[in-house]
Amino acid sequence: MCNAIHQKLLMSLLIALCMLAFKVTAKPVQVCDDGAEWPPYIYYQRVGGLPNKEVLEGATKDLMERMFELAKLEYSVRLLPWKRCLNEVTTGETYEMLSNAGSNDERLAVYHRSIPIYATTAGIFYSASKFSDGIVLEQASDLNKYKLCGIGGYNYEMYHRAGVKKEIDTGTQNAPATFSKVMLGRCDIFLSIIEPIFGAAAINQYQIPEGLTHNTVPGIEPTKFYLWVSKKSPRGQELLEKINTALTELQGSGEAELIYKKYLPGGTALSP
Repeated sequence: MCNAIHQKLLMSLLIALCMLAFKVTAKPVQVCDDGAEWPPYIYYQRVGGLPNKEVLEGATKDLMERMFELAKLEYSVRLLPWKRCLNEVTTGETYEMLSNAGSNDERLAVYHRSIPIYATTAGIFYSASKFSDGIVLEQASDLNKYKLCGIGGYNYEMYHRAGVKKEIDTGTQNAPATFSKVMLGRCDIFLSIIEPIFGAAAINQYQIPEGLTHNTVPGIEPTKFYLWVSKKSPRGQELLEKINTALTELQGSGEAELIYKKYLPGGTALSP
């Protein structure tokens, strides 16, 4: 009699644990990204030239839609101030994943990294009137004689690995403010990936100032971007495996490339 009762209690406990595990697994994945937008990868839909903050569009947004569909997971995406997004995913309490971020040691310590989803070109933006002969670079370390600026919270590891100094003024929080700093002569060169700058201008998020020109940086390989999952999430490893499986399928079939080519002529820019 006692054995039968114990068996029933054990079975009830196992069923309850299974139901709890199912609820944890089935919980929608909350994803965050940069509140400043990152076109053409993720941005608010434009209606009459104004952002509709109820609808997100972009290459990575479309990719995630298909990725989560294949993984049989529900999800939501919200754009937050970038530093807050990073901190939220570090804790893993509300947001378990962030999108559209390059790799560095700090991120690898606190997040699981997906397989690459696209690559971008490292560049510089500067005033054509201040540097009327242009800025000619033979190697990335040639930048070290200039006063450099960037955006707070962004990743400049690819520049540092190529020999660029660590002293970068990152006191601004978005591209237009950094453009202004350059045009006012408060810094010489704005370090930035090229594609999102022109992507933002294409959707009229902002205008590139007249007289601001750009160039690529020699010696820096295309920067790969990833999806990142919180290591603090109880299902972090499981989520990583599911999204990587879905991404591998989308990339292997060529569907991921077609998604990105809707927004960029070069598609994902990942090597075959």
